[in-house]
Amino acid sequence: VADLKPFPYDPAKAKQLLKEAGYPNGIKLTARASVVGADQSSLYQQVEQDMRAAGIDLTVQPTAVAEMTRIMFEGRFGTDLFTNI
Repeated sequence: VADLKPFPYDPAKAKQLLKEAGYPNGIKLTARASVVGADQSSLYQQVEQDMRAAGIDLTVQPTAVAEMTRIMFEGRFGTDLFTNI
């Protein structure tokens, strides 16, 4: 694992790859994410900003952990992406 190197943050490359994949104007996604405190909200705001710079119009729907658990068990995600961390 020590040999693994992270991918660099390269918004221009991301836009190029989206264009090659048939999305010259980028894509729009929504994500539901569990939020415990203000730190996580700030993190998701930064993720949204970074993704937009890369051509991905991401909207994160912050949701309390208890509600996230209920949504998971009921299978009613209602978004393109989902995380419960």
